Amino acid sequence: MKKWVILFITLSLLIGIYFSIQRDQNIQKNVETLIIHDKNMVIGINYPKTGISPLDTKIKNQVDQIYQDFIKEYGITKNENESAELNIDYHYNIVSVHYINIVLEKFISSSSLAHPINEIYTYVYDSNDKRFLGLEDLITQEELEKLVPKIQKELMDQYPECFSVQQLNQKLSPIFKNFPLFTFTDEDLNLYFNPNEIANGSCGIIDTTIPLDHINLKIEDIELGTNTTKEYTVLKETSKVIDPHKKMIAITFDDGPGRYTKDILKTLTKYDANATFFVLGNKVEVYDETAREIVKQGSEIGNHSYNHKWLIKLKSDDFIDQVNQTQSIVKRITGITPKVLRPTYGSVNDTIRKNTNLDIVLWNVDTLDWKIKDPKQIANRVIGKVEDGDIVLMHDTHKRTVEALKIILPELKKEGFQFVTVSELKEAQLLRKLDE
Repeated sequence: MKKWVILFITLSLLIGIYFSIQRDQNIQKNVETLIIHDKNMVIGINYPKTGISPLDTKIKNQVDQIYQDFIKEYGITKNENESAELNIDYHYNIVSVHYINIVLEKFISSSSLAHPINEIYTYVYDSNDKRFLGLEDLITQEELEKLVPKIQKELMDQYPECFSVQQLNQKLSPIFKNFPLFTFTDEDLNLYFNPNEIANGSCGIIDTTIPLDHINLKIEDIELGTNTTKEYTVLKETSKVIDPHKKMIAITFDDGPGRYTKDILKTLTKYDANATFFVLGNKVEVYDETAREIVKQGSEIGNHSYNHKWLIKLKSDDFIDQVNQTQSIVKRITGITPKVLRPTYGSVNDTIRKNTNLDIVLWNVDTLDWKIKDPKQIANRVIGKVEDGDIVLMHDTHKRTVEALKIILPELKKEGFQFVTVSELKEAQLLRKLDE
């Protein structure tokens, strides 16, 4: 009898583990990317795709609406002096296996606006119960009444210039509808307020954090303090023998890592090719193993900003923050510190030049793979046109780019080209000068 009981318990545990694994596999961490540069209008959109249909649909609908509204309002500029930018960024966290927390951040800047527009949207989804959660699903009305004074105090301490106690008492009464924007981690409850909701617009987005251990939660299966920072082994950069007197080009990829980056790496390896990947910091953590594969394959990681803001429009401190965030993330995950920077949209100004010691890398062959749909047409912009020492621009965010690369590499290899990183190209060009 005891054997049957032990067998039953063992089977139950195995079945539980199996379904837990299956459930985890249903939650993906992919990022959809859309980058457009059209004259004086630029668009940089990154948003998460979870593999959960109701959540993905809601997020995509919101992104589509923001995009359409932006195009309608700012898509046609009257003269060359006008410019407009749309940037959508995200934060993505999974708590206790099945609570998905996502924040979308919208940023719009235009020469017709006195101040940029900032706005956020939050999504909290329970993949077990298959439903979106409101704050009322986390805490009771009684708990909210106890919590509101704490929130008010935190806000007054954080933003003393933005509002008075009287304003907060009026706008933050203990009603759940006053707190529609929130997320939580395994340690904190995060509350957000868009501009003009509880303070004037000049204060921007207001946010505050309350430790979860200060709150009695209705949801009991949130394991406090369980998420630990993932540890990574340090990778070593590899190098290959390059003949400085033989023709060479540097193929570069912007806006990744992404779902197609690994396919590109396989194709590069097949043709003994290396490339430089100019990555976005907000995607490296999602595609951490892919970032490490870039280094292992022998290719180079470069810096392409944190979230694809239009860098020439930023103040010095904001530009430095965009670069440093990405440097830090790449170093933590790969052990490698990028040496090269590609400014977003290929735009450079004095602010960028004066505030970085990274080599600024542009290009002289543009495949237009972000716009052209046919892989053969993309390849034809390189084959027969590229010359020794050229830098080619591609993007590892499109399937068609993978197919175009499969056409480009064997053809150029027949022509005697070496495929090197931009740093290797620079080194080879210096050696050539020494030989002159």
